[in-house]
Amino acid sequence: MNSGPTHCVFIRQLPASVNKETLLEFLALKLHSPAYQDLASELNPEWYPLNFDVHLFKPRQRTRSALLILPHPTLASFFVQENNGSIYMNGYLLPICLDTQSNSINEMTIKLIQTTPWKTENTTVVVDPNDKVILRASTLQFGVECFDYFFSIEYEVISKEIQIQIDIQSRSILISKIYEIKEIEPSPLYYESLKPMGMKRVKSTMAIRNSSIAQLIRNDSDDSVILYLHQSPSYLKNDLNSITELFASLNLTSNLSRKELGLDKSIKKLSQSFDQLHEPIAPFTSHAIRIIFDDSKSKNTFLSMCKSIKVPKALELMVNFERRDLFSERNLSALKNWYELLPICISFQLDILIRNLVLNPVELLSLQMEINRLIKKFKPQECEEILKLFQIELFNEHNPDIDGQELLFHCLKQSVKNFKRKSKRKTDNIDQLYSCRHIIITPSQFHLSGPYLDASNRVFRMFSSYQDNFIKVSFTDESFLRLYFDKDVDRIDYLENRIGKILKDGVDLFGHHFEFLGYSNSALREHSTFFVAPFVDAKTNKLMNAESVRSILGDFSKEIFYPARFGARLAQSFTSTRKSIKLSHSNLIEIPDVKKRNMVFTDGVGRISKRLAVKAWCAIESSNAFSTLNDIDSADEMIIQNFSVPSAFQFRLGGMKGMVSVDPTIKGIEFHWRDSMNKFSAPHLTDFEVVKVFDKPGRCTLNRPLIKILEDLGVPEEEFLTLQRNAVQATDNALNSTLSAYELLKSNGLGSSFQFGSLLLRLLDILSLDIGDLTNMANSNILTESLKYACYCVLRDLRSKTRIPVPGSYMLVGVADEWNYLRHGQVYVAIYDKATDETVYLEGPICISKSPSLHPGDVQMVYAIGKLPDHLCTGLKELKNVVVFSTDTIGDRPLPSCLGGGDLDGDEYILLVDPNLHPKRVVKPHHYPAATKYRLNRPCHIGDISNFVVNYFGSDLLGMICSRHQILSDIRILGTSDPDCIRLAEVASFAVDFPKSGTPVNFDELPKLSSNIKPDFMQTEIISSNDHITYYKSEKILGKLYRDITLTNPKTFKEGNQKPRRRKKKQFQKIVKESDKKMNTLHGITQTLLDLDIPDVELEYIQIDNIKTIDFINEMCTELSVIASLYPLTAYSEPLSEPELLIGCIIEDTSQPRKRSELTIRLNTHTCELYRIIHHHLTKGLSNIDIIYKSWDLWCTCSRQTKFGVQIVGYVALNCLLTAIDAIDYQVFHER
Repeated sequence: MNSGPTHCVFIRQLPASVNKETLLEFLALKLHSPAYQDLASELNPEWYPLNFDVHLFKPRQRTRSALLILPHPTLASFFVQENNGSIYMNGYLLPICLDTQSNSINEMTIKLIQTTPWKTENTTVVVDPNDKVILRASTLQFGVECFDYFFSIEYEVISKEIQIQIDIQSRSILISKIYEIKEIEPSPLYYESLKPMGMKRVKSTMAIRNSSIAQLIRNDSDDSVILYLHQSPSYLKNDLNSITELFASLNLTSNLSRKELGLDKSIKKLSQSFDQLHEPIAPFTSHAIRIIFDDSKSKNTFLSMCKSIKVPKALELMVNFERRDLFSERNLSALKNWYELLPICISFQLDILIRNLVLNPVELLSLQMEINRLIKKFKPQECEEILKLFQIELFNEHNPDIDGQELLFHCLKQSVKNFKRKSKRKTDNIDQLYSCRHIIITPSQFHLSGPYLDASNRVFRMFSSYQDNFIKVSFTDESFLRLYFDKDVDRIDYLENRIGKILKDGVDLFGHHFEFLGYSNSALREHSTFFVAPFVDAKTNKLMNAESVRSILGDFSKEIFYPARFGARLAQSFTSTRKSIKLSHSNLIEIPDVKKRNMVFTDGVGRISKRLAVKAWCAIESSNAFSTLNDIDSADEMIIQNFSVPSAFQFRLGGMKGMVSVDPTIKGIEFHWRDSMNKFSAPHLTDFEVVKVFDKPGRCTLNRPLIKILEDLGVPEEEFLTLQRNAVQATDNALNSTLSAYELLKSNGLGSSFQFGSLLLRLLDILSLDIGDLTNMANSNILTESLKYACYCVLRDLRSKTRIPVPGSYMLVGVADEWNYLRHGQVYVAIYDKATDETVYLEGPICISKSPSLHPGDVQMVYAIGKLPDHLCTGLKELKNVVVFSTDTIGDRPLPSCLGGGDLDGDEYILLVDPNLHPKRVVKPHHYPAATKYRLNRPCHIGDISNFVVNYFGSDLLGMICSRHQILSDIRILGTSDPDCIRLAEVASFAVDFPKSGTPVNFDELPKLSSNIKPDFMQTEIISSNDHITYYKSEKILGKLYRDITLTNPKTFKEGNQKPRRRKKKQFQKIVKESDKKMNTLHGITQTLLDLDIPDVELEYIQIDNIKTIDFINEMCTELSVIASLYPLTAYSEPLSEPELLIGCIIEDTSQPRKRSELTIRLNTHTCELYRIIHHHLTKGLSNIDIIYKSWDLWCTCSRQTKFGVQIVGYVALNCLLTAIDAIDYQVFHER
């Protein structure tokens, strides 16, 4: 009997028909995968590929058993542990265990396996879709492609240890090598006794996803291939010594594995480069990689295997190679020294050229004298614009007679000419927008973009003259998507040593040092932060660094022991706001909160006078109702009371945050605040800053958690299916009816930047052109194509998020009844429609909830009291488009706190009016306990806040909790009332509070899933190739709703089939080439316009095609091209199309829709400002007739061009033209 460690694994229940050859082939696919091969190489480097054997026993009825014989007991133990006691083979589940009984295997058999190689050549192994094939190469070269098409070899690895694996499952190419480095840090405590400090063996791996490969080049003159990449590979490192020696020193027995030792969780570490020598230039040389194989057989095998993971077809091209040392230490130092002498706005643009691989250091340094001359001649912001135009010239230059150095100088000179022709303008939205310089930090590189327009905040307005010194820093993966870590990657190491180090030490970029400053709450959720480079404030003559900027934001002493809370209070100053008006201390009046025991019925809400609301609203909307804002102070009270303003504002003011509702009974300019609104002291900051105004009711949409709760509470599934089918029908109607299209765009917020919906209405009202008429005007019309895109976005959102619109129901912000008129359980809701000047008063039972709602008690029934009596004199009558909650303390709790722990500082509530959607029963609201606040025993500093940010990035489990809740509520009989679902609802509230409490949810305490399966409705838009999840058909309502919608993406995404000259140039060339192919469709409407009878206007005699108009069109089209390239989802995504810009959405599907939503908001901010520029160009200070002349000129000139963006510019001109015609017709009608 065998009593010691065993080399054998017993396999049972094999089909009787299985023979030895089949079993060997099947097991080879597993045992030659990296997990087993790595361990085998650690035990004995000669065991490559790993050799093994099998012994089959005689069949018994329809099954048989077998012994797997391995060269070492550790491998046998690892095989059983890693497969959790069973393996799948052709659909059969085969139990496995360590064989400790058999004595049929003699020592000679084991010795033979240990000393002889695997009999099959690794280059001819048949590949199973679930495993990997291993090849070898002799040389690995990292380089860049130059403007003369040479491949410059910047770094080279020559080694017999280079392994290449084609991972079929993850569709990746894995390139690795083993090398030795000097150990400079002590190992963990339990390693220290194993080996003295010295050399350690490290395995470095470079993972290249198939989607990141722009092109694969085969060079038939030698045995090499070149990979041109859209994005950097992922670099991973394994410390081989620690694993090997730990196993050896502990005399690992047959039933002890890596998993039991905890090593499976931190085997690999994310790295910045392939090896140490590669690190300084890795950010610049990771997009062009050459692999030199030992022979043509290996190369051909590699190319064949690349087909199986859908790598773009290999092109046969002759490539010239040269070692140019473009990114040598000397060249990089020369750039750094140059950058240090330049203003940030200029050095930023220069570094974009380098880091985004537009130019290399030698090319940029060759332009140094010329650029320095421009810096002396032009202002810094003007030089910045010239350099932005220079990038575009480099992307769009197609002159075959100019190349190399001559091309660079030609493009720079052309950029100066274009700048001189460009109209000089400054944004007049300086209080609302700022120029954002954005740094995206991935594991291996720094990617620069901008400046682009983004919503401003208090800090940026305070230092508006120094906005160049502030940058936004985001931490993402190599694809610019949110960081997620595989279970075998040491996330703690990356978070602390990459992200944590940058937050604590700052970062040196484009010749300047930037320090971590803070974050907003929304930025934190995006894994983004703000940094600042020190500057001298001209007003105070003081040096302002990150610490001094934070010090003037307020007194945070109340939170000084709580890092997360301290950070959250700082975050108030970085919230995106619009500056409205400045108040004085005499305007600020404190009033008490309404309380009962520890419950606050006015939590986060105050009130303002009607005059203050008018002044704030006019400042935001730039209203012409008053000549100046000061005129409002002296305006007659009757005028003020009759002036229409929103009933509620979400705001920031000094250290206060929350909501204010308008109280017409308060006279003068008064702001009444409560202690629950005041978070820290900042008496010197009295600007009333608006986060959001509530001037119209929000659109009510159901969501998955709410639908599931309502289903569990008795709402019939037919109600949801009917609502969704009505929504789908309304979407389909938009392709056939202008009025339906307008409603679709308006209700979903699509096309608002360029006023697309109003354009469609005017085409119908003035030109009598319906959607069908526009479709027939051309084969490819941007208007109808944009509508198809809009319909797809709506249906995709409907299917993937089940956001079903509910007509007649509303989403409203909550405010308090300041007059104590409402009784417990009552609400007051008045819905005002500005277009019809009508008010609807809700009366009767209403179902109310808040998003997210996970507990069945988060859905309650309330009574809406309807219209107030005419004789009643109360300010309550003036509140419109809000839900007013009772402050009656007869109730034990404020109603908002019963709805998922809500309050009144800006939370919006869902009001379902339709009785068919009301629950048949109501569950007692859950009491959510407050999360424990993480407290230090000393005052915290910015380093502690940095630690919290790192902790948050690694421990934010809210998404996982909500996902797990959806799975369990679908599987369990009790649904959302299941005890595990109740527990998840509770911990979700802790996860929501994590940014303020600093206490993360303990993953180990979450209810567990019994298997790795999910309902079909949880499938992402793109199922990742390494997603090992099984999806089942859900028979609950969410599954039925999901399957009731079918989608086809209207946009064709093409794989590149030409070798890119530069990684980014390819994108701009696509914009130019694709737009050139399209016929301009604007001319189809021109004849209809000419047939119009416009008083005092004859369109056919208006001069068109003047130089200024052409220059303006070129300028706007260039801006649109830049915008199209700024907002693709990933590093390898195509630029956005014209229809996407027009409707303001991103069509590309993704596994991370939240990322798409964030980009869409930024996209619409940018395009909205561009529309404002075009609109002002055509209308500012002009009469209606002059607007017609100017708009007609621009429209007709656009109709004769085909460049990218020209149709959008043309349609903006058309909208201005039709608006002016409509105004003239209105004037003529009333004069009659």
